[in-house]
Amino acid sequence: MPALTVFIAYAPTSSYDEDEIEAFYMDMEKFYREDHTFYKVIVGDFNAKIGPRRTPEELHIGTHGLEWNEQGERLSEFIMTTRTIHGNSQFQKPTSLMDVLAERRRCCTEVLHRIRPSPPSRKILLLAQRRESREVQEEESQTNHQLGSFHNASRLWEDTVVDNIDEEYERLIQHLCDSAKKAEGSRTTKRRLSHETLELIRQRGAARAAGNYQLTSELARRCREAIKEDLKERRAAVLAEAAEAGRSIRNTRRDFANRKTKMTALRRPDGTITSSRRVMEKVIYDFYSDLFDSHVHLPPCHLREDEYVIPSVLPSEVRHAIKSVKNRTAPGPDRIRPEHLKNLPTALVNTLARLFTRYRSECKVPSQWKTSRTVLLYKKGDPQDIGNYRPICLLSEAYKLFTRKAFDTIETEAVLEALGNQGVPTQYIRIFRGLYSNFTTRISPFYDDITIDVRRGVRQGDTVSPKLFTATLEDVMRRLEWDNMGVRVDGRLLHHLRFADDIVLITPSITQAERMLADFDDACGKIGLQLNLTKTMFMRNGWVSNAPFSLNGTTISECSSYVYLGREVNMMNDLAPELGRRKRAAWGAYKSIEEVVKKTKNIRLRAHLFNTMILPALTYAWALRKRDENAVSVIERSIERVMLGLTRLTQVRAGIRSSSLRQQSKIRDAAVYAKLSKIRWAGHVMRQNDHR
Repeated sequence: MPALTVFIAYAPTSSYDEDEIEAFYMDMEKFYREDHTFYKVIVGDFNAKIGPRRTPEELHIGTHGLEWNEQGERLSEFIMTTRTIHGNSQFQKPTSLMDVLAERRRCCTEVLHRIRPSPPSRKILLLAQRRESREVQEEESQTNHQLGSFHNASRLWEDTVVDNIDEEYERLIQHLCDSAKKAEGSRTTKRRLSHETLELIRQRGAARAAGNYQLTSELARRCREAIKEDLKERRAAVLAEAAEAGRSIRNTRRDFANRKTKMTALRRPDGTITSSRRVMEKVIYDFYSDLFDSHVHLPPCHLREDEYVIPSVLPSEVRHAIKSVKNRTAPGPDRIRPEHLKNLPTALVNTLARLFTRYRSECKVPSQWKTSRTVLLYKKGDPQDIGNYRPICLLSEAYKLFTRKAFDTIETEAVLEALGNQGVPTQYIRIFRGLYSNFTTRISPFYDDITIDVRRGVRQGDTVSPKLFTATLEDVMRRLEWDNMGVRVDGRLLHHLRFADDIVLITPSITQAERMLADFDDACGKIGLQLNLTKTMFMRNGWVSNAPFSLNGTTISECSSYVYLGREVNMMNDLAPELGRRKRAAWGAYKSIEEVVKKTKNIRLRAHLFNTMILPALTYAWALRKRDENAVSVIERSIERVMLGLTRLTQVRAGIRSSSLRQQSKIRDAAVYAKLSKIRWAGHVMRQNDHR
């Protein structure tokens, strides 16, 4: 049986200084981490009151509790740091002065307490029942939605027309949630550790219990090596299984992550750093309230009257939209997942088609669609800067279906006006106005939900957001008087290129470039957009004289090369830097599939992974010249040899030709792949009717 260590603790009361309380928890954490017993339990009086769980992320806290106090907040942070669970709040029991903290959720099945009636001693007997098992549980059972059961449960639906749109939609969502809950089941995962490793762990516990520390140290070293090897083997096996089944390796690798990165500190507007979660919530609220607040006054745009009649939504259109929804995406506030939609019975698909038709004809949407859940994803840069987190809006899957048939600063009225200027029927514009009016979002970083009013911007994570932003930017470009500006190419003046928000201005002189940039900045400012001058740079060739370049007093930096849409460009047309980037990208792509390639013996699977993962990274944005083809082929052959377990020296000594290796690996030729890709792209451009 695995060994058990019980830590007895008595925390300083609130009358002590903050430094002494902090020192107590630091010492407690140190002692806890230095002990390597399989089962560890902390029992003590922490003078803390811990209430019920407040956010889904507080998995270490149970749902049974009364109230929180300051010591309870500090104990909660200690529990999260040590990755333990608060045993008392897991069960509905009378309040106890003693707290039980367990390392493994499944090892604590009940917490009891008995208080002796003797007033002088005030002795407390606290009992915690521990689950014992001969076979160590490899991990908690995870909830798995049985989609077949969900389909059967959701079939028990009677479509009824309700006058109130919100009540009608709420009835549908409640039925889907109830069906999903009925279909919940548990699945067991394959064992992570081998029987040999588990035996070593058992021997280590026995040696520690016997006081043989020399043998314990040796067994601990062997356990670490065995566990590392077992986890490596299991990871490779799971990735290989996913590759053979045609599943995403990227998503499978993401499943191995067992926790989510948390914010530990944020910088206040005055430059000071805070680690207090309450203060961090205030920083988040202030930042996003200002970001989503309207800064430019725009009068409501006048909607023209037209005779366009929006057609009804067909069930086949709803089914087609459902098929295009990506799996494994985070659900919105209603907790309905894409996998549920893909297993809807015909009756519910017909109901969705009827509801969508009603929303279109009445130009009204459910109020549930006017709120969302926002998560903050760290991008890059300083993690203490709140601006380096990307707010992703988690919306209802039903809303995404409705808008299927990323940007934060565009004024809503400007978006609606742009749609009207580009011929979008008025009824559609009224629907968008209804969707974006009185919209709020909730952010739950730590304790409390932060509710923020969204008065501008389109929602990142919304399927229609890219179209709305593109339409708005197109409306801005049409208002610019640049007919006589730019550089003449094939008889036409080319003055800019744009891909979403990545824009290139092309001018014959710095003077004209300053004017165009000022015009563009002024036009963007009228609808709430701002240029990011930290990423704005200019390049010039030898035909353009050197002169200062500025915008509103801010100097624009000159650069010799710039990465645009993933391709490094320079005025010298030197492809050597980009070739180095492609080489690094190809090896990086190989590293992402290396575990699968080494594990599998399936030649066709390895070739498929190479063709789909490495070739696109190696040949991205290439218009190959002859010498470039040779350089790319060298990189491809080097990766090919690694896949086959050969070195260049081994190949030369064995007299193996590269053509023979290609017959073994079955991979595609990179140069031929790049040529075919360029020919396919050229044909796509030639078929365009907009003079490209």
